[in-house]
Amino acid sequence: MRDSIALTRYPVPMSVIHQFEQDPNAVRIQKLLFYVCRNRWENDNTRLDAASWRSLIEEVQGKYPTIEGLRSRLAHQIGTLNKSAEYALIGQIILSIFERIYAQEATTEITAPKSLTTLDQDVNVSRIKKLLIYTCRKYWEANSYVIEQIATSELLNELMEQYSTLEELRSGLNIVVKTLNKPAEYAIVAETIVREVEPLYGKQDSVPVPEQIERVDLFNVR
Repeated sequence: MRDSIALTRYPVPMSVIHQFEQDPNAVRIQKLLFYVCRNRWENDNTRLDAASWRSLIEEVQGKYPTIEGLRSRLAHQIGTLNKSAEYALIGQIILSIFERIYAQEATTEITAPKSLTTLDQDVNVSRIKKLLIYTCRKYWEANSYVIEQIATSELLNELMEQYSTLEELRSGLNIVVKTLNKPAEYAIVAETIVREVEPLYGKQDSVPVPEQIERVDLFNVR
């Protein structure tokens, strides 16, 4: 049985909704939340008005279950904008409000096993985190500052949630590595990751899968 983080989902408080609605930068906040959740920039006021603050907040919660995940995604998306300096301030407003929401939801916080923190001491820690981010969150992060803000243990927890067995994990990483410009180098990084998480998978994960069962990988990067 692997460690996990249990969250209780509470209704979004009206005070939080009002705080967003009454903010002088409400429109920009809404646009940035759209961009973070749906990966497209929305300028159509009709579509913006059609989305309630409550539904938008809940969408953010569903896609980014931790404040760290939301922070890293905000940093990544803001970095792609023409007015990144202005929207960095908007991102801070969003984070300050969402910190209250996540603080209310968090009922159990489990620290990743100490053995996993050895990855932070690895000479390839930057590449390890890049590969973890790409595998777990499906985008390539090259900004070193953003990478440093994401905890390795958080990424490993996400990885193990995505791949329920060690063999699925190994297969998934191999598929991802083959899509990269430096597959040979990242194959070594992938093996380092597998070695670290292997003890956390149950013994049942090492049981061979019968050949007649077709394995389907849910993360097929093209």
